Amino acid sequence: MKDYYKKFVSCCLRECTDFNELTDIIKRVRHNRAVAANHKLQLELFKLEDKGGPVVLQLLEHKDDRVRLSAAVYCLYAQIHVPLAKEILSEIEKYTQHPMLVFNATIALNDCKPWKT
Repeated sequence: MKDYYKKFVSCCLRECTDFNELTDIIKRVRHNRAVAANHKLQLELFKLEDKGGPVVLQLLEHKDDRVRLSAAVYCLYAQIHVPLAKEILSEIEKYTQHPMLVFNATIALNDCKPWKT
């Protein structure tokens, strides 16, 4: 079985946290590749019988807000651990110092729709 935790964290930690970082072409390319790889990984998790529930719980407890944000958004899409995911997104929205993460948390809380099985 794949090490989803390690791959998920690796993708998230390559993502930018500030909109200004996206003006640097190298950082933007790295960010876009990380986001695409993370999305592909989330689609794999979604196809699992448990939708990656145990792994995602570990990801929600990660110390980096990029990882927690991505895991929480995935939870809303996959309809797993939804109350915890919303709590984490609210925390990120209120307390993180990274504008891009605040923006993404706000969007997720307001507009996230479940994926269809």
